[in-house]
Amino acid sequence: MPLLPNIIERLLFFRMNKGPGPIFDWVGALGFKAVVVALRLGVFDAIGHGKVTAADLARRLALDEHHLGLLLDALETFGYLTKKRGRYSSSPATLTWLLSSSPSTIADLFPQADDMMRRWDQLDETIRHGRPPVLGAQMLSTDPGGWDRYHRGLRACARLVSAEVVAKLDVPRHARSILDIGGSHGLFSVELCRRHRQLNATIFDWPQAAEIAGETIREAGMNGRVRFVAGDFMVDEPGDGFDVALLFNVIRIFPALKLSELFSRVSRWLARDGALVVLDQLNDRPISRFLRANARLIELELINSTAGEIHRSEDVARLFRESGFRKIKQVSIVRSPGLGLVIGRK
Repeated sequence: MPLLPNIIERLLFFRMNKGPGPIFDWVGALGFKAVVVALRLGVFDAIGHGKVTAADLARRLALDEHHLGLLLDALETFGYLTKKRGRYSSSPATLTWLLSSSPSTIADLFPQADDMMRRWDQLDETIRHGRPPVLGAQMLSTDPGGWDRYHRGLRACARLVSAEVVAKLDVPRHARSILDIGGSHGLFSVELCRRHRQLNATIFDWPQAAEIAGETIREAGMNGRVRFVAGDFMVDEPGDGFDVALLFNVIRIFPALKLSELFSRVSRWLARDGALVVLDQLNDRPISRFLRANARLIELELINSTAGEIHRSEDVARLFRESGFRKIKQVSIVRSPGLGLVIGRK
């Protein structure tokens, strides 16, 4: 978690410029790496809701006690752990967001973000030449476990907004089938089917997503209603007659010129009066500095790993109309300002 300076440090470092304010970014980056290491070693899950000494934890995890103690003390300074009388326990934030048993866990986001940070070693070349020297998909394909970490990270992000997205998505009463294009982990399909009992869903994505999608489906008990079909949605055909098509966090990987082709393909797969739903980081200005920074960093990651870009909501709506969709509606996501829905009917 951010290491927040006290009032004197804020005055000296940020108001009076008497110290190097950028050092806080350096410290934060190392703090992030400490969390990644703790997750790899299973530290947070091993502590869980209990209280343990470094010696007890080292024996349990087969780690060196002294070196583990240094890591635990670092995590305590960042607020991930608390320490009292030599015993460590999880902070409330860790219990909510980093335990694998928590329904709100985003622990899988950290290994994925760690992969992303390694990709940023090429960001200077991307900016210099206007294109990434190596695409993110190519990197993931040569990294054992890369695709698994990627899809698990996407699922962790989806978990943060899925309840609001599903609640705001007005599914037509007659709808029976969903096509989740590039649906990866399948969480959105599962949650939509959970909310609307008449629905069945098909997740259509590259075969690298099959394992994590299957896990999501099994854990939700949705084997009979949600299925995974492997394919490339810009080449292969998933069938037709679907009532609703989802393009969630997909259009960002395409340049604007490719979106018309994509929307036209999707239109062929929809039933008469079918609905197309786009969810993505649309280029609307978030209200806070933190959220603006988040949006800009996402955009940098996109140009560094794909041929895509962030699209404006009005441009997406225009391309909907040009592709034959009507009754176009735009919906903001409160839980993640800058993220939005664009919905159209065939």
